[in-house]
Amino acid sequence: MKVLLMSLAVSNRGDEAIGRSMLEALINTGLISEITILYNGTISPEEKITLLADYPHVKINHRSSKRLNFWERKVIYLTFLLPFVLSKLLIKTSSSLREESKLIQESDRVINAPGGVDIGPYKSWNLLWRLFVSQELKKPTAFYARSYGPLPEAEGFKNKLFRKTAKSILGNLDYVSLRDTGSQYYANHNDITHKPTVDCVFLDRNTVSSCSVRNVREQGKNNYAVVTINALGLWHPWYDKANEDLLDKLYVDIISFFTSKKIKVFLLPHLYAKNNDKKYCKKIISLCEDSNLVECLADTFDSYTQECIIRNSLCLVSARFHSIVFSIKQNTPFLGLSYEHKTHKTLQQLGLTEFSIKLQSFFKDEVPPSREPDYVINKLESLFNNMTRNKIRIKEADKNAFNIALETFNDFVINFLKP
Repeated sequence: MKVLLMSLAVSNRGDEAIGRSMLEALINTGLISEITILYNGTISPEEKITLLADYPHVKINHRSSKRLNFWERKVIYLTFLLPFVLSKLLIKTSSSLREESKLIQESDRVINAPGGVDIGPYKSWNLLWRLFVSQELKKPTAFYARSYGPLPEAEGFKNKLFRKTAKSILGNLDYVSLRDTGSQYYANHNDITHKPTVDCVFLDRNTVSSCSVRNVREQGKNNYAVVTINALGLWHPWYDKANEDLLDKLYVDIISFFTSKKIKVFLLPHLYAKNNDKKYCKKIISLCEDSNLVECLADTFDSYTQECIIRNSLCLVSARFHSIVFSIKQNTPFLGLSYEHKTHKTLQQLGLTEFSIKLQSFFKDEVPPSREPDYVINKLESLFNNMTRNKIRIKEADKNAFNIALETFNDFVINFLKP
């Protein structure tokens, strides 16, 4: 069987972990002879998904997707509006779209890779187009363990088209599973049948036994904290430049909480390669009073090494979803800075609600206490003072998450993957 795993994001350690988890799980079904990964963007050799084990009996292909030009974007819009027999003629005018359509046509199963809210605030026309083409080509198509919604509410032709098309496509796919209760809520609101689940990374039980990172190893186990920051104002549609100073101050306050106790802080870049976090990490360090106790690690450490770094730390504070998933898997106490529903709704589902702060309420003052100066510090103090109890709770949550992820994947194999 030939499988296409499409729309996997690049330059992000969370999406690297997603790719590894899905690739290994699919291979281990014994049903697949060839898997092609279609990435969201142009990939360099270091961005290709690699596994710890070799699977010579399965052919793995890696395909980049190019940035679309003005005409190609027009073709995508027209694909949703014209009869597909005419759309196919337009698709042939673009080498990029023609190649993607060919990959879909040549596959026995098409799986939209797990990931963020591209059908939602990110409003990815490319992802929606691939799903639409797969349906029109009568390919068995799945939307697996991804986040969804809320769909754009603004008026205008393109927003209306996106809403209508997204609801229609997801409502008619062969298999839909959604990875957090927030996404499940939006799907229920739009009458989209789905299988509730958690993030697929919980499936992956691979670990590396020891960190090869010299400065972390020399620091010693449990003698450092890990902080993962996120420059939301640079990329997220819900945050803008007006939030930048407030967000910077929040990160500095968090770092200062640890350095005031003479605890080393490692900033762990979540983005790597061409879109890395190093510049933003350096900016935050320059704002810290005790900058000698703060260090930005290299962006070359893969997802398994990052899990090891987090496992050996005192605790994690993270504005990145998958760093939190890594922390749960490694039973490490954490505080999540939730910028979307995928984080706080996943933690709610796992009974760990108090381990997060909703950044939207922090900025928009929806929950007034979150704007008080000591709110975050009090949260950190509570985390710090209850490490043993928190570890026990997180360990139980990890077991629960693994069981949910495994049950969903088994259901997926039976009801979608098997011929």
